[in-house]
Amino acid sequence: RTGNTTFTRITGTTQLHDGEWHHLAAVRDSSGTMTLYVDGVSEGGTATETANIGTNQAMTIGAFDYQATAYDTWRTGYVRDFRVSSNARYSSNFTAPTEPLTADSNTSLLTCHLPYFADGSTNNYTITPGGNVSTQPFGPYDYEEYAVGDHGGSAYFYGTSDWLSLPTAAGNLGTG
Repeated sequence: RTGNTTFTRITGTTQLHDGEWHHLAAVRDSSGTMTLYVDGVSEGGTATETANIGTNQAMTIGAFDYQATAYDTWRTGYVRDFRVSSNARYSSNFTAPTEPLTADSNTSLLTCHLPYFADGSTNNYTITPGGNVSTQPFGPYDYEEYAVGDHGGSAYFYGTSDWLSLPTAAGNLGTG
């Protein structure tokens, strides 16, 4: 979600209630067409968002109150490596990453990758948890016994009223 009253929604068909990790990417190209990819494959649905998504719009991961009357609910689950980038990283189907995401010069925000809430981009934005969201020693790349220094963490959302509040500048996508 971006902004206080305006948001773009892309609805996919892949069911994600299977207890497995999935790589999700919402990509907006230079024409404003947004495409949703699940595990590197386009869901087929698109949306158009031509407005410059920038520093005056708030961003929330998880549940949010989109009309001050009802929460748009995020199911119980984990989020690992939430990255906001100012460039369109994908333009067609791709192979989903098998290693943790990293920040580069196009990264506006990278969070849900450490055993605490922090921004791993050069912006160092403050991440504010809401509800009962917490970090957990669990992630899609963890194949060895958990150690904080080796594996970091992920954000766990318990249900309908958990979220992370990000500074308005964190969602600065520009035109990419």
